Amino acid sequence: TVIGSTGPAGVGSSETNVVWLHTASGVSTSGSSVTAWADQSGNANDFTTVGANTINYATNQVNGEAALQFAGDDRGLILNNFDSMPNIAMTYFAVVNTSATGNEAIVSYATAANNNEHLVFPSSTNTNVYVAGTSRNFSNTFKDGNWNIISSTWSSNDGVANFYRNSTSSSSVTYTVGDTIERGGSLVLGEEQDNVGGGFDAAQN
Repeated sequence: TVIGSTGPAGVGSSETNVVWLHTASGVSTSGSSVTAWADQSGNANDFTTVGANTINYATNQVNGEAALQFAGDDRGLILNNFDSMPNIAMTYFAVVNTSATGNEAIVSYATAANNNEHLVFPSSTNTNVYVAGTSRNFSNTFKDGNWNIISSTWSSNDGVANFYRNSTSSSSVTYTVGDTIERGGSLVLGEEQDNVGGGFDAAQN
């Protein structure tokens, strides 16, 4: 699990939840600007800010919970040298609200060998998901200006991948059978990397 006691609603442990980020805990701020986001899974996979502009910490945004606002260009959160990146199977969940019209990255994982080792890249009509550098389009999108729970699953064993919006699957595809995701790269939230930890494009943030 990349984005999800040491798990959401007490589900899972530090062994099964590699990273768990929650706006109620672990967010460091300077005023209303976010400076870091600490992992709550027990694995110390902590994120720091990257980019010239700030991420805003906004209280009482959804069901009384706070949210991090990535509005605008050149602002994100980064986890460098991610040695525990899931490499043969993964599941992640995120709660997202966006109505942006471009191709903005939600999750970007880059290695020295491939800047799109894993990438979630939604447009207004579909969501493009890269695994081990190979991409497939899912018909589901979530750019409607509402709060959505998005999730994705993939297993190297059979190559089956799914993308869900609010528990509804857009489709199931099979690709990258037997492939593995290289560990030790940089995981970025809110920006798309064109090289490890950098190469950010304002049109893709």
